[in-house]
Amino acid sequence: MFGHIPRRFSSEYSLTHGLNVVAHMEEFFFTTFEGPRDRDLDAMAPDWMPDYGRIDPILDLAAAHGVAIVPDLVASFTFQSLWADEDRAISTPDLAYFSLEDAKAWRSRNYSRRDRIELRMMRAQIKYPLIRVMTYRAQRRGILLLAGTDAPLPGVFPGRSLHEELRLLAAAGLTIYATEQTAALLKSHGIEAVRLHKVHEKKKPNILDYITERKIDFVISIPDPERKAAFDSDYALRRTAVDFSIPLLTNLQIAELFALALTTKKPADLHIKHWAEYEY
Repeated sequence: MFGHIPRRFSSEYSLTHGLNVVAHMEEFFFTTFEGPRDRDLDAMAPDWMPDYGRIDPILDLAAAHGVAIVPDLVASFTFQSLWADEDRAISTPDLAYFSLEDAKAWRSRNYSRRDRIELRMMRAQIKYPLIRVMTYRAQRRGILLLAGTDAPLPGVFPGRSLHEELRLLAAAGLTIYATEQTAALLKSHGIEAVRLHKVHEKKKPNILDYITERKIDFVISIPDPERKAAFDSDYALRRTAVDFSIPLLTNLQIAELFALALTTKKPADLHIKHWAEYEY
């Protein structure tokens, strides 16, 4: 199984001949869409754009052959941030998790430091919107999307991607409610949240009260079977959300995609269409 589609073959060949059961989203950019590779950067036309008409056929092929896809949006976005301002991108509160030695190693081994940065930035600004659109359309087709990142990349590590999506939600004007530890973690990342007590804490304000009083419009609750008390109370939370018809997400990847959708489109951008007008 390859994360990166072998570029010596077309992506169509790889998907239909069993070379890929997992595909890295950006590889479609270099294969299906014939995006300029490193060796071709100098010849890249300033007005070059990929053919978005190729998105649906290649995703239909992936869906038909049961290929899962790793969008890796955070890594693509972080590359652009590192190129624009490395110090700012790396000097974030998230680095509090790491020792000074680890942070220093990140800087010294930062493999985003490459030649022809301006051309790479130009390519990234074309590639990133494409893979965002592909991620959205892949999800609509029911293609399995796997959460994965280029972990050695400075600024990318487990948990950061969800923090970034929550930051976008807060910036869009949504009020985020969270229990004690989650609220503290969000605050350390500059995301304000209203603190509520857990079900088993028997204190006010309690998260169940806010659900039954319909003060919460949407619930994200990721199960953790290793922590029994929290797991049991989280079950009660999810059960109550279902009983009161509150939308509920329990999958981390779906939660990230939902946040992306909310911050990509505004209500004014959405238009009512006849059912037959939608593309599949």
